[in-house]
Amino acid sequence: MRRQAWIAALLFLCPLAAHATWLIALTPADNGGLTAFVAAASKAVYAIPIDSSGVSHPERATLIATGVAPGYVLGVGRSAAGYAMSYRDAAEFGYFLPLASNFSLLTPPQALGKYLVAPIVCNGDVCAIFRTYLQALVFLDPKGEWIGQVQLPPSFLPSVSTAGDGFAVAWETRATDTSPWDLHIDFVSRAGQITGTSVIATNNERLGGITIVPHPLGVAAFWPDKKQIRAAVVHTDGTVAATATYPTPDLELSRVSVAYNGGQFAIGFDTYLAYGGPAHTFFPALFAAYLMRVSESLAVVEGPVRLAPSAVDSGVGPIAANGDAFFARWYATGTDTPAPTYPAPWPAVYEDHLLRIALTGPIEPAASVPFNITPVTARRRSVNR
Repeated sequence: MRRQAWIAALLFLCPLAAHATWLIALTPADNGGLTAFVAAASKAVYAIPIDSSGVSHPERATLIATGVAPGYVLGVGRSAAGYAMSYRDAAEFGYFLPLASNFSLLTPPQALGKYLVAPIVCNGDVCAIFRTYLQALVFLDPKGEWIGQVQLPPSFLPSVSTAGDGFAVAWETRATDTSPWDLHIDFVSRAGQITGTSVIATNNERLGGITIVPHPLGVAAFWPDKKQIRAAVVHTDGTVAATATYPTPDLELSRVSVAYNGGQFAIGFDTYLAYGGPAHTFFPALFAAYLMRVSESLAVVEGPVRLAPSAVDSGVGPIAANGDAFFARWYATGTDTPAPTYPAPWPAVYEDHLLRIALTGPIEPAASVPFNITPVTARRRSVNR
């Protein structure tokens, strides 16, 4: 059994009701902390600073854009000039928003065409964005000027990562409607040329949930496989250097979030505690959140740690890295939230947290701090729509 799209949407929306803001991305900041990009119900997009201890500062929020509905902001990347954001409008038209390091607008938003333009990943002065309409990875400079593109075979929304001087894109396909899915990883130069390809066979009837992140050799890929996480390290020439499998607890694995830093990976994952019923029954799927760490060679450094053992429902992600630490955003139902009962609506109340994990220290959920991403003030407006 796999999480369907509507279940995924409910999972992400549930913990956000308390502050009516949607977390888009966590990106490294120059102070050793992070910048949280959030979208508000008021159709505004903000940047909120997070210090090196993991404490967020919504009182120092910067207004980036207005008129962009939550769910329409698709991604944020850190570029050589500052930041790059992709979003779409109500007509399904995609745009590239080039931002300086102080979040001011470098140039007017650049139109990218119909449908989704995500994810977005920048490698210095080149940003790569997947355009679903073209089934292509397109390359822009930090001001949105066109560099080139590479065509990809039809697939679901891929995962994109930096890889050395270029990029890697992971996508999935299968030979027939009844065949298991295969994981494909293409390495692409900054000029849009495919320089290496890897095909990894899986046993999955529905792959999905692939995450690829940079690795000194190329990239590392992680994906759910029923009750386990599967992983592979792939050279930039397409050679598979290492593989690993990590068993997970509970009913089944749901999703995986990963970040790389200092020779190791932090892996956050959610498992099913209960499979939800159809939407009209008001009986939600319930999850448990875990964190673990593995080395560059995929050896386990620290086994799974459950973040909220007493919570009825919890989740983790995204995970970011900066300086000598990882930062993991996680959320859980509060102690006063009852277990859901059929068929009454569930009055769930969520609490949001950010956990800083030092590269040399253990995962300690009790060290988490409240994660507040509700803007208090806005210092600057860089674009209005």
